[in-house]
Amino acid sequence: MSCWARNGRGDMWLSSSDGLRPLDEATLREAIDVAGGDLTCCRLHHARGDPCDREALVLPMLGLYAEIFRHRHAPRGREAYEFLAPIKESLFPRTFSYSYHGADGGVESAEETLFGDLLRAVETAVELSEADASNPIWRRALPDLSPGSTAQRHSHHLRTTKGAAASTRHYLSAAMASASGDPSPTQDAARVAIAVDAE
Repeated sequence: MSCWARNGRGDMWLSSSDGLRPLDEATLREAIDVAGGDLTCCRLHHARGDPCDREALVLPMLGLYAEIFRHRHAPRGREAYEFLAPIKESLFPRTFSYSYHGADGGVESAEETLFGDLLRAVETAVELSEADASNPIWRRALPDLSPGSTAQRHSHHLRTTKGAAASTRHYLSAAMASASGDPSPTQDAARVAIAVDAE
């Protein structure tokens, strides 16, 4: 995306079994759809509650979008922005589906925040940086914006229903006892089990 945003696609080529060919719009659209890609972490259902790679890419992607938006009136920047504008909601989705292994070992999913309103926040920040003191933008209230992903570890795999609490309690106790080398559940394991049971 960075190379295309700065240089356009006029000098970009795609290598295929038929040789080199100019990069077309459909291929470019697929190439920059990072959030819609097939990621290994999703295929493995985010073991241990690890953040999705999509979340780790939020800030770099926002930085690229900010550069494109800042140069939207320049000849080269206009081309990139006009290409992105109609599809930005799908390229920078507010939420995504986070898959994980539930308490019973099955695969579950939850809708999690990805970009939230960060795209609009970037646009607002750039517009304010461009405005002089007489610009009406300074007299308007700032939009109410929701945050984006913090790319922190998730805890879905520790959540349980009352029906699954007993098996989860046993699993956590056994896991902690095994880690400590103690064949019987430790006091720490018991405390974790009580916390899970009470959730």
